[in-house]
Amino acid sequence: MNKIKDLRSFIDVLKEYNEVVFVDNEVDSKYELSAVIATLEKRRTCPPVLKEC
Repeated sequence: MNKIKDLRSFIDVLKEYNEVVFVDNEVDSKYELSAVIATLEKRRTCPPVLKEC
């Protein structure tokens, strides 16, 4: 059965398989978040990155 019905359930599936990175520290969305993504790309791992509010 398909677990994915909406964006929330999609994120839940990503969490289940540890395929998402959450940034919970305060970061500048224009510069610092870009640096986080660039670092992940250099490691050849590019999981979705979500900013927690």
